[in-house]
Amino acid sequence: MWKHPGLGSRPYLLPWEPLTVHVAFEATEPVPGVVFALEIFDQEGKLIFGSDTEILDRPFDAPIGRGTRRFELRTGAVADGAYSMKVEVKDRLGILYDSREQQAFEVMNPDRSRGSVALELHADIRAASLS
Repeated sequence: MWKHPGLGSRPYLLPWEPLTVHVAFEATEPVPGVVFALEIFDQEGKLIFGSDTEILDRPFDAPIGRGTRRFELRTGAVADGAYSMKVEVKDRLGILYDSREQQAFEVMNPDRSRGSVALELHADIRAASLS
């Protein structure tokens, strides 16, 4: 499940707005070395971002019971479009416990720039000196 703080009735994010992804899990026995992975794909299915709790140096040993892992990210320099997200729960050796993929979020860039990334651009224009 994902949410955007303060999104209200707006069904999209603006570039650089935060996005929080909650991953609920239940362990029927203690599981050492659980890794939570998050991947984001563009409209053509190309991976544009991927990371996990091992890369982030956030080790986790799951106790018996239910819990939630939270990822917080900013939509960064992505431009207009719909993005899908995949969340995986696995161990450090890559044994997959669960994987979920879904249409996750849309980004709408209010300026008129073009392309697949939204970069902040500043222009400084000066007239040439005649002396």
